[in-house]
Amino acid sequence: MPFHLIWRGLIDLGDTNNEDIQQYILYLKRDKGLSAGTINNYISAIKFFYTYALQKEWDSGKIPRMKRTLNFPIIPPKESVLSLIHQTDNLKHKTILMLIYGSGLRVSEVAKLKISDICSKTMRVRVHHAKHNTNRYTILPQEALVIMRQYFKKEFALTGYQLSDWLFPGNDFIRSCICSGCKAVFKRAFFTYDTPSKAYILCVHKKSDYAKNV
Repeated sequence: MPFHLIWRGLIDLGDTNNEDIQQYILYLKRDKGLSAGTINNYISAIKFFYTYALQKEWDSGKIPRMKRTLNFPIIPPKESVLSLIHQTDNLKHKTILMLIYGSGLRVSEVAKLKISDICSKTMRVRVHHAKHNTNRYTILPQEALVIMRQYFKKEFALTGYQLSDWLFPGNDFIRSCICSGCKAVFKRAFFTYDTPSKAYILCVHKKSDYAKNV
């Protein structure tokens, strides 16, 4: 049974079986060319509807989730990263780059930092509600702190601030622009490097010397 007819309302989902779902998954992979992660999202949606709405039994053995291919990240040389950071004239952008590579933060995590998340006494950065809604602490390199203090004096000296204020002020749209802008910069600078969000691998989990020296 062409499973896409179900989504168009031409066939009742209750009349389908495991073979129909299998054929639809093959259609998504072969004809649509979707990735394993995207197809797994489809499988999860079908499973949810199957088990909770239709009250049918789901056979994970006959409808397995696709195995995702894990890509090993290509890490650019430290000299290239430092060159990119030092050539950045905008103090705000330089601070963001230092935190990404010095503290191992994702771009979205940097955009959501508040002033109270930075602690110069313990040299730590507190990250709230990160990926998968997790919380953690990460290191704050001395070089990043120096640049951040320069940015802080320039940004908040005349306006005043509260600890609950955003470290990089702006509405949701502006913070979204920060994320997309940083990703574009890194893709242009390092065409072999996937995204800057993978930089957290360098220092948070591995505690590498590279991160300590940035």
